[in-house]
Amino acid sequence: MLKERFENRPRVYTVLIIGVLLGLIIAKPSGIIDFAKFEGKEIFTAWQEGVDGCGIGLILKENKDFYLKSICFGVEDKMRGVYVIKNDTIKLKFSTLIGFTKKYEYGVYKSKGSKKTEGEVLLFTSKKDKIPYVLNVFKNELIK
Repeated sequence: MLKERFENRPRVYTVLIIGVLLGLIIAKPSGIIDFAKFEGKEIFTAWQEGVDGCGIGLILKENKDFYLKSICFGVEDKMRGVYVIKNDTIKLKFSTLIGFTKKYEYGVYKSKGSKKTEGEVLLFTSKKDKIPYVLNVFKNELIK
């Protein structure tokens, strides 16, 4: 019976390939290659957890690129662009607008003495916006 299993070589190769692929999926569920490393070093990270596990995050890179990403129910929307910093204000210029209903024009950094976070970023859609969207800053190598 064991001899019969190994006589059909295409079936053995198929089982081996499937086994290797399943092993890779279990060992590296997020993938073998981390493409975020190629985009540059993250120097500023802000995140706000919302309702039902949804959240929004702002990531600033060394090369003046930024990502505003929203994750909800496992679906990730990511907007890209470039940023300019003037004092405590982060001006955002978007190059892609996919999936988001709000386009934030700028953010204001507020430092606060907390053990969990390094401060807050208040995101505004325009200068007329009175109620900002608040993100907690977890990594800040940019604004002191």
